[in-house]
Amino acid sequence: MIKLILYLYAALFLGSNADMDNTPVALAPLPAATPQLEPVADTLLHARKNLPETPQYQADAEPKTLYFDADGLPVEAAAQGGYYRKILGKSADGRLAVQDFYQDNDQAQTGISLLAKDADPADFSFDPVDSKTVWYRADGSIKFIADMQAGKLTGYYNHYLDNLLIAQYDLGTADDISLAELPGWGRIDSAVFHPDGRYMIAFVQGETEPLAVYFRADGSPLVALYLNHFDPDNPREDTYRAWQADGSAANWSDIEQDVQAMEAVLTARWEQYQNDF
Repeated sequence: MIKLILYLYAALFLGSNADMDNTPVALAPLPAATPQLEPVADTLLHARKNLPETPQYQADAEPKTLYFDADGLPVEAAAQGGYYRKILGKSADGRLAVQDFYQDNDQAQTGISLLAKDADPADFSFDPVDSKTVWYRADGSIKFIADMQAGKLTGYYNHYLDNLLIAQYDLGTADDISLAELPGWGRIDSAVFHPDGRYMIAFVQGETEPLAVYFRADGSPLVALYLNHFDPDNPREDTYRAWQADGSAANWSDIEQDVQAMEAVLTARWEQYQNDF
């Protein structure tokens, strides 16, 4: 199953479907530090504790409504399966305050957010978003929260399932945004989480190669591996490093079943997340 997780990482977090390269290459030794991460803050773990404050704006006497089809393209009138945007007013510095809704049930699709100055309000993409914003599913549950400046992330997309953090990723939109670090290993560009906020898998930008670091439910490290070169059918020693529950070194055969059990849980949660998306 680990191949499925690696492909999911490539498709969902990297935006590609690149295969693993199992051609023998000279790989840098994996870091010597034992990976350790604290659980995420409670205010991030629980979606409703991470909601943005409503931005300050001067309300228009008669808000304007724009309509979009199911693909988010502008249309002249309400479209089944589509969305609509209310232009509510302007901030003190002239940015439009808007809120988006699902056409079919009038449920909010976003909270109130600001658009970049002079942005086209008919642009339904992320590009004009210029504030911390929450996106909702059609049933009203929180889908994800992100802090944006003119469509660019200043941190992570924080994705939620049952109002608990399930994943973070930055989509590679900037090199200088504020992201978490795995001490001794590198910057975490994406991660998935156990339901209590402990890291399940941290995807790390290593010095030369991307890495995946797995953690047990108690926070102890399970295995670290080179994403592009690890093959569970041929687990070369230079492509991974594993730990027993007590922190001692392990072989792949010692922890393979633990990895498979963890990935089965993650796969089920991720499928639920995608079905709810």
